[in-house]
This record gives sequence, C-alpha cells and structure tokens, in this order.
Amino acid sequence: MNAANRFLIWGTMPLGAAAGGLPAGQFGLRATVAVCALAAPACALPVLLSPIRKVRAMPQPPAPVRSGAATEAGADAGPHRPAVSTER
Repeated sequence: MNAANRFLIWGTMPLGAAAGGLPAGQFGLRATVAVCALAAPACALPVLLSPIRKVRAMPQPPAPVRSGAATEAGADAGPHRPAVSTER
C-alpha cells in the first residue's frame, strides 16, 4: 500500500513539473500561476456533476445466494467455519 502511494505521488511529480514548467517558460510565471489558479476549481466538476452527490449511505453488498438443500447447521457455515451436523 505504501509503495503504491509513493509511486503515484512521487512518480507523477516530474509530470507536474513539466506541465508547469513548459507554459511558465513560454508565457511567464505570473501568467501560468494565474491560469492554474483559475482552472483549479475545474477539478471538482467531475465530482459535482456525478451521481455520487446523491449517495447518503454506503450501499450494502448483495446477500449471498444459497443453492441446494442447506441444512440449518450448514446455512451458517462459511469458508472458515465448517457445517456441523447435529444428528447422531
């Protein structure tokens, strides 16, 4: 997890430096910073326009489908707890 996070953050820094340095070299530092400051709120548009704003609670995963004739003891059994028969 930490390696993936570091890769995403540190790996994209050279791309950001190039994306900021090229227009700064062409148009000047003040103009580039002004354009970036005005364009920064546009990053929120995909979230504001998506249906994620209407989500009020975390969606629950679908219930598992039980197939076959499950006994009462076997119905609770998961991969970590084997079904135990109560019949003797």
